[in-house]
Amino acid sequence: MPPSEALPTSVSHLRNDVRVSSVIIGSYETKLRLSGTERGRDGIPTVISAAIDGPGLTATVAAYDDRYGQLAVFFEALADSWRGWEGERIFSSLEGELEIKARHDGHVRLAIRLRRVDGPGLWTVHADVTVDPGEDIAAAARDVRTLIDEPSPL
Repeated sequence: MPPSEALPTSVSHLRNDVRVSSVIIGSYETKLRLSGTERGRDGIPTVISAAIDGPGLTATVAAYDDRYGQLAVFFEALADSWRGWEGERIFSSLEGELEIKARHDGHVRLAIRLRRVDGPGLWTVHADVTVDPGEDIAAAARDVRTLIDEPSPL
């Protein structure tokens, strides 16, 4: 994709006077989109909306967790190891609505699993998201850290 057509890795805009912040991760057609939807007293998100957007597919879950700082640490560790690592690295939300398995084969390959774990109509979606090593994974790590650390709107 030419640089002029590249999607931004993070999006921040106003909607109904409320700040909405999203992170888009992926260097090719299929993307992972994360946004903080609820925050605890400490300002850290307790619910993250996780979505997979790809050709013919859009799926979104609300993933509950009280340790989303670990999601930022997970992406920072991937960025720090941009030249590669052995095996798989895994992040999973507390109840398993969002799972990310990362491996490196010259590109950073993220196997994303979204699951609806309660209510009627349970489902699971799997998608692979590819991120270029180096600046693309570093930008994703910075954007996820910003999403996690961003102060709650007033």
